[in-house]
Amino acid sequence: MWDKKYDLAINLYTAAHEAQPEDPEISLYLAKAFFRKEDFNSCKKILVSLSLSCPNDPRVGYNLAYCLYKSAGETLK
Repeated sequence: MWDKKYDLAINLYTAAHEAQPEDPEISLYLAKAFFRKEDFNSCKKILVSLSLSCPNDPRVGYNLAYCLYKSAGETLK
């Protein structure tokens, strides 16, 4: 059930991101939806791109670090 909600969220945030690609809040929410779905590669891709456009935003750095941490944990399993 939760996977379907994350899929819906990803679809909605993707559409919003395509309409307003310069809005960092939409990108953060899209990355969070991918993270919750445990799609760490997609999450990481968005956060790396966002870190280049918003280098001083601590939320981006924290979320990217946490995504890399979780991704490494999954890889090592």
